[in-house]
Amino acid sequence: MEHAIRPSRSPLRCDRQMEALRFKSDDFRPYLYKTNDYVETWQEINGGIPEADFTRTIREDPAKRGLLYCATENGVYVSTNGGESWESLQRNLPIVQVHDLVVKDNDLVAGTHGRSMWILDDLTPLQQSVGAASIGNEPRLVRPRSAYRLLHQEPANKSVEGMNYMGRIFGLPAAYHDRKTADGNVSRTMLDAGENPPDGVGVTFYLPDEIPEVVSLTFLDGEGREIKTFVTSAEDEALRVSPGVNRFLWDMQYPGAHEL
Repeated sequence: MEHAIRPSRSPLRCDRQMEALRFKSDDFRPYLYKTNDYVETWQEINGGIPEADFTRTIREDPAKRGLLYCATENGVYVSTNGGESWESLQRNLPIVQVHDLVVKDNDLVAGTHGRSMWILDDLTPLQQSVGAASIGNEPRLVRPRSAYRLLHQEPANKSVEGMNYMGRIFGLPAAYHDRKTADGNVSRTMLDAGENPPDGVGVTFYLPDEIPEVVSLTFLDGEGREIKTFVTSAEDEALRVSPGVNRFLWDMQYPGAHEL
């Protein structure tokens, strides 16, 4: 069987990436291979990717060897073991043709055909899963990535429930829709602009099927002093958890003043 290949301008270390073009002849298999001996031999690494989902590009995480991302005709896959097996990384990405991938500032950016760009924020949990022992039934906390406390200026015009517009971006106003939720907070949906990741410290942790009666997250300062604790049994600022992977966002605010 003939294989049409072309070199790719991959920024990954000094590895050389080749792309199979058999899909142009109605052969839609992934054709993922890797070599560990400078192209003397090749090993097929398609496990977990559907037989008819051909590959667009493959990238290795620049910060973690063995962590691979694969863009295909129908989405994105991830491998934490150097390609021995793959899992879907689709999340909220629609079934769409993904042409290229790049890791930028520890986020994964996917360039799609017809759905613009899709960004998976914070690859830290995936990076720390490479080579880690099986989670089993023990709670596990992922070390968060560095976070920065930002100061924001209040907008000149305060938003109201319904349609709003913020400052002009590239000459065009960005529109968003605000609505009040049942708990009194405001939920914002961007209508014609992308959403920035939330400010604060994102904490990822795993809980077994049998969740402990009380789960708490405590944040400490550089001297080891407690700043704030969130507890599942507390009425205020309750920590909501479920079996499996959980994600919690701390706004980096110290407790407010209390009346004496």
